[in-house]
Amino acid sequence: MAKLTTLEPGIHDKLKVREAGVIEVAKLQQVINISVQEIANAAANFPVFLNKSASSGHYDLSALMGIEARKNLFVSDGQWSAAYMPMFLRTYPLYLVPSDMQDDAFNIAIAQDSPAISEQEGEDLFDADSKPTDFLNSKKQLLESELKNGVASAQFVQTIEKMRLLREIDLVIYYADGTKQPLKGLHTINEDRLHNISQEELAELHSSDYLLLIHALLLSLFQLNQLIRRHNESSSDKISQIKLEVADEAHQHI
Repeated sequence: MAKLTTLEPGIHDKLKVREAGVIEVAKLQQVINISVQEIANAAANFPVFLNKSASSGHYDLSALMGIEARKNLFVSDGQWSAAYMPMFLRTYPLYLVPSDMQDDAFNIAIAQDSPAISEQEGEDLFDADSKPTDFLNSKKQLLESELKNGVASAQFVQTIEKMRLLREIDLVIYYADGTKQPLKGLHTINEDRLHNISQEELAELHSSDYLLLIHALLLSLFQLNQLIRRHNESSSDKISQIKLEVADEAHQHI
């Protein structure tokens, strides 16, 4: 987690956000967390899985950006190359953090050591009167929206977890030279379980619009082909195929 500093007018008036710095950070992200409201757009561009957070023990919705650690295949020549940019990158390096002064209130914080923060170039956060700029206000609106989306995401994950619809899988990456490499710790929808849920569970998924999101998660797996293509265009270690295999039964969540 980035070291965060609460943003304060008068103290941080000179700070700017560099878009090029945001892309520098994005370039190193193999996985980017998304909210439930992003599933449809993300699934049209990336494979989307659920990962269990080591710190919280909860499942996060995540878009898989690359095959290798610290390599995002959707950054090319210093530019974002996908049709959709996850909200995390659209608001980075700004965050909402709980206020020390007021319950249920939040302040904007910055990842001050980020390459996206500068005093020389970029979008101003404050104007000459130490007032938030339109840029900062627009980012604040996005952050506040994402705070609400986080609650909705947790509700979605809790529902599919309650219905035992998660299955742990390994992505097994087969290279053209005959070697293979597993990518572990990913979870997706258990289709066998989905086909056998009760009518009451099906009605709940319909009424909450979760069924469409579940199918979007499953369809997003076809975006693995795009990862193969992008990897092979940029690497000499060509991938021949990626297989999805159910993880060892002892580690499954079924």
